[in-house]
Amino acid sequence: MRNFAWLALCTATAACATTSTPGDPAGGRERVIASGVQMRDGSAVLSATTPGAQRTTIAAPPATVLPAVKTVYGALSIPITLDDAATGRIGNANFWKARRLDGDPLSRFVSCGEGLTGPRADSYRVYLSLVTTARPGPDGDSVLSTELIASASDVAAGNPDRIPCGTTGVLESRIAERVKANLSK
Repeated sequence: MRNFAWLALCTATAACATTSTPGDPAGGRERVIASGVQMRDGSAVLSATTPGAQRTTIAAPPATVLPAVKTVYGALSIPITLDDAATGRIGNANFWKARRLDGDPLSRFVSCGEGLTGPRADSYRVYLSLVTTARPGPDGDSVLSTELIASASDVAAGNPDRIPCGTTGVLESRIAERVKANLSK
């Protein structure tokens, strides 16, 4: 119940407190995750900067791109729970990984800070929301965008509290590259 209340607070607060980060070429956003809450580390506000959805143009219509996106998610071992051809959205808004994804340490894809043993993303359970959207472009092509939102908790230490993580942009780029590669076959 405590996790649910914290998650509800984080979701409500993050939705209300997203701001643009000046000078960020990726169009990043700083999200206030919790405000006025005394966390175990003594902080009163937690925030993370995320670059937002990465976009790329693909020379194929969405109806051709979406099956390639599904193939890429399968190769990444990401279960698809969202598959909406009408909106062009494919992904999973609620799954977790521990230590590795696609053969790489999780810290390659998300940044959750450093602990005594190195990047927290490599030792914590990382909760992810990953959604890729293919929308019609102006020339019969597709605009592909992928958004990754993450948080992590130290379940090995019995700590259910989640900390916010930022994306490195590597996973979003990898998905776009692999979709393009699948379509060129």
